[in-house]
Amino acid sequence: MQGYVLNGLLASLLLLVPVVVESAQSDTPPVEQQIEEAVNPLPESMREGAAVWGYDD
Repeated sequence: MQGYVLNGLLASLLLLVPVVVESAQSDTPPVEQQIEEAVNPLPESMREGAAVWGYDD
């Protein structure tokens, strides 16, 4: 009986792995949105010349 429970648990976990991985990958916002959010806290006078390093370097 214990073997059936463990097999069922293992099968359930294996079925959940792709769902968890896919949801983790799709949570990252687009590059443009990330840059806008990084620069947004600056005063407007400083935003024009601001740069974010790490993209397209």
